[in-house]
Amino acid sequence: MPDDARDHIDDIRDRADVDAQVFEQMKNAGPSQGFDDTRSVTVDLDTEGKLAGIRVDPDWQRSLRDTELGSAVLSAYQQAVTQRLEAWGEALERAEADPPRPRPRPGMSDTVAGQLFERFEQAGATIDDTRTLNRLMDMLEELDGAMQEASSEADAISSTEVTGRSGSGHVTATVSGSGDPVGLDFDLRWLGRAHAFNIGREAVEALEQARRRLAERTEESPPFARLTTLAALAENPSDLATYLGLDDSPHPGPAR
Repeated sequence: MPDDARDHIDDIRDRADVDAQVFEQMKNAGPSQGFDDTRSVTVDLDTEGKLAGIRVDPDWQRSLRDTELGSAVLSAYQQAVTQRLEAWGEALERAEADPPRPRPRPGMSDTVAGQLFERFEQAGATIDDTRTLNRLMDMLEELDGAMQEASSEADAISSTEVTGRSGSGHVTATVSGSGDPVGLDFDLRWLGRAHAFNIGREAVEALEQARRRLAERTEESPPFARLTTLAALAENPSDLATYLGLDDSPHPGPAR
């Protein structure tokens, strides 16, 4: 490989690593918290943006009607998300003012390509260039097709809504295809006598079940399953070597 091409690849790798470090800093911007307008509801998100808790003030009924509590929770959640996005913006500004340095490149033995080469050398085999290239092209074609189908499936899922219920059935939550809560309904007969702690706990349970159902729907989708299979193949030097024809074993191939 010409030196200028190698230098260009190294530059791309370094820029990608700097971007990855900035993204990691943004993800670790810290937990966030949001309130509704009456501050009767507090929603906590963890450092990854996942729902960590919903707290309802014991005197919430002084400020909210029973039918308004669901909207108050959604409002508090949205404020927590907004705070998190603001923290991301601040982290990005800091990174742009003082960008991180590229991390040392991994040694060849730590990469899939390096492990493939070691496997080939140890086997003392010869490579059928045409067969290896054809199988690599098959894999890339399969990956491209899976990505296109997964993109279409993601669009379809994003337009759907999934519901979940708390363990006792007192709270029903609805989340969008992106996992954001869009509805929260309480059993009003139960709500009037429920303890504030239990209201928050069951609201979390309902939202978590809705999100689990959404995740299951995504995982069961054939395009996403194919992407998972291809990703596992690309990260396993042994299976990848077999698939590319670097040994004489029948190759497993990606799921069709």
